[in-house]
Amino acid sequence: MAAAKQICQRGPKAVVVKRGEYGFMLYCPKGYCVFPAFPVENVVDPTGAGDTFAGGFFGYLATHGGIPDWNQLRRACVQGCLLASFTVQDFGTDGIRRVQLSDLTKRLKEYLEVVHYPA
Repeated sequence: MAAAKQICQRGPKAVVVKRGEYGFMLYCPKGYCVFPAFPVENVVDPTGAGDTFAGGFFGYLATHGGIPDWNQLRRACVQGCLLASFTVQDFGTDGIRRVQLSDLTKRLKEYLEVVHYPA
């Protein structure tokens, strides 16, 4: 987290740190959050997962326009995380190529059950 803080002190408003199979951290000066990767039973090939995460992240932000707020950044990270989970389940682009919106919606529901902590 110290590195993310130093990066923000140099100009960026937020930093996303991909942590591979451990998920990601989103940091900005007002706070941070850490989310796990989606628990995939059978990882075939992690090649391209980071690129898929970035595509999902920026794709989500592009659909919302303007300067993203904290919640939009968190949702963009989750979107990237979920899409990357499809990528690792096959070789090359085969894991992500067949994904439909309904697959992503189902995976989001499953993910929210994994990260949910009842207060």
